[in-house]
Amino acid sequence: MALLAQSASDSQRIPFLIATVFFGFPAVQILNLLQYFHMQAKDIEQLIEQHLPNASVMVHGDDGVHFEAVVISEDFAGKSLLQQHRLVYAALGGRMEREEIHALSLKTYTPEAWRQQQS
Repeated sequence: MALLAQSASDSQRIPFLIATVFFGFPAVQILNLLQYFHMQAKDIEQLIEQHLPNASVMVHGDDGVHFEAVVISEDFAGKSLLQQHRLVYAALGGRMEREEIHALSLKTYTPEAWRQQQS
């Protein structure tokens, strides 16, 4: 059984509808369960590392929908910032469009640019 959200406000109500109609759980219990349906920082790291195997990836985010990522890869050499970001978004396989990841602050570097950034 699947419930489809028609708008952002609908998507916010779905957990409460599921809780009330199908399970009879209080909303607080459902909110605790939602952490298992959202992406975690480690999941995003793994997706990017699978797509860019030589990359160093650091992702932070505690709420399951807002994340910050730093990706360092030789694959970014000679590419514009837009092209670099497209490589990372391709690794996420549509999860941004499906709003499994609501927001991703992304910083991409070549190893040389990262070394310069750190000094």
